[in-house]
Amino acid sequence: DMTDKTGGQIKYVATHSIVGLARLKRVLNPAAMLEKNAEGQRLNYMRAEVDMFEFQTREADQADINSTASLRSKLGDVWEEIRLIAERLNEPRLNSARYLIERVTTSSFCQLAYLWQRLGLNLESHRGRQRVQGEVKEWILVQQARGKLPQVLPPQLDISKLGLPGPLVEAFEKYHSEGAVSTDIKFWEPLLEILAAEGPEERGALLLQQAQKEARMAQARVALKELLD
Repeated sequence: DMTDKTGGQIKYVATHSIVGLARLKRVLNPAAMLEKNAEGQRLNYMRAEVDMFEFQTREADQADINSTASLRSKLGDVWEEIRLIAERLNEPRLNSARYLIERVTTSSFCQLAYLWQRLGLNLESHRGRQRVQGEVKEWILVQQARGKLPQVLPPQLDISKLGLPGPLVEAFEKYHSEGAVSTDIKFWEPLLEILAAEGPEERGALLLQQAQKEARMAQARVALKELLD
């Protein structure tokens, strides 16, 4: 416990060991995810009740990879489509086609779900920042037209001193704070469904469904962008 060295804030230095996969049964203190002090630091750690999965050998992992080769091929194709669209839109994406193929063909579906989660969080943050920045610019233009703000603003603009509406300030801070994590249940539910699946085939099928949905949305964004440009 490092509380005495951090001004009374709860912090720990710990060593962790990975013992396997677990199915989350219930979160014991869900409010801890949102409880923060005046500095925006978390006050507690989340605790959960879980069921441990049986340990799976490396040979069993390889057997699962071999038995889901067709599913993995489809997933790789959809992920590559999403990657290429993200490249056109200048959005966060997987590093390269080579990296994508390597991960899809050698990783478990739990590991791929984690990769999908990281990509989703990066996309959500990027799109959130883009949306909020657009709303801030629009608000500034309106205030300038009304004579409430000067036509020429300083290069280093302090958002907190502009008089922005409270919700817009909160949104700006949310998407520009380092390490911000989505608290939207709509983001986490599909991922939890994947991890709760009974086996690799079901887990992979759910992951493919999510990827196909994202691909359709990405295609729609490209079409809209081309229409407006």
